[in-house]
Amino acid sequence: MSKQKRRWCSGLLLLLMSGVTTAAAVDQISDRTFDHGKPTVVSDLRHQPLSPNNVKCGLQLIWQHTFSPDEQQKVQSWLCQSYQSISELIGPYPFVPEVYLYRRDGANEPVPWAYTDRGGDQRIRPQQLHFYVNPSYALPQFLADWTAVHEFSHLALPLLDRADHWFAEGFASYMQVQIQQYQGYVTDPWHYYRQKLQSQLAVLKQEQPMIPLLQQLMSQRSYKAAYWGGALWFIEAQTELQARGSSWFALVQQYQQQHRLDDQDLSAVLGSFDQLLAIATQPQKNHTSANKATAMGLPQNAGGEVSQQFVLQQLWQRYQQQPASMILLQHPLWHIPEKSELDQ
Repeated sequence: MSKQKRRWCSGLLLLLMSGVTTAAAVDQISDRTFDHGKPTVVSDLRHQPLSPNNVKCGLQLIWQHTFSPDEQQKVQSWLCQSYQSISELIGPYPFVPEVYLYRRDGANEPVPWAYTDRGGDQRIRPQQLHFYVNPSYALPQFLADWTAVHEFSHLALPLLDRADHWFAEGFASYMQVQIQQYQGYVTDPWHYYRQKLQSQLAVLKQEQPMIPLLQQLMSQRSYKAAYWGGALWFIEAQTELQARGSSWFALVQQYQQQHRLDDQDLSAVLGSFDQLLAIATQPQKNHTSANKATAMGLPQNAGGEVSQQFVLQQLWQRYQQQPASMILLQHPLWHIPEKSELDQ
């Protein structure tokens, strides 16, 4: 199987076959799988005693396989630098994540597989991440890999219902590009999004409403289309936030401190985001905003203004109702100039 196909097939089946944990406890399986073979079975991970000496840079590191001191230092540096970027942009998180490390010698990339595991009460149950790594790769190669920032991004949101995993994966896919730009590994995020979506347009250009389509794609394990199709919602939401003088970075930072441990589902998450946005920003009343709102199909009051209280919930509702083909046609991503155009 090609590397591209491996990146976008699910690790869920392998995970269930291995007996590592149950489907109910696993959240947002990564889009990477092994090069060959099955994952090592590690029994009863959540009950193993944790040493305070393993807390590094706000992470609890648990080494499940043997790594040399040099390998541990390299992997730790990669995780700490990645987590620091996350913390600076959308954190800090109100908990200490547990990070489990496994060897995957012979893999043809630094991180062939990773996933989060967050079943149970999030106030009690540790937020876990599991990384399978090939420690033969150099630190710069680990740092340039997007897996860590993608998986760490998942922890900014609570564990969502299975029907809303498109939202969780869309968020992590959107955020990994933004964070890699911050780190210097992505030059033009908008070009990156367009490139990823280009190969999925045939799958996404359907008359079916966008959110039901993304849910269907997730159930069919068409992960690449579902992940980057989900990112479309966050890209469009970012244009709404910018129009109000905010950003996803600012909003998610506030969310960590005020609502992260309280919300239990997507409805609560969207409500919290809109509440924070309404408090932090002022309405912008102008003709251009009204015309844009009309074109986007957002509800307006008698004065032609979009309600400021439910901006993101209204955007979610539009994606729930409008055909995916129409959303793609009108999406602002296609109108954002690329970096080369901005430099001219």
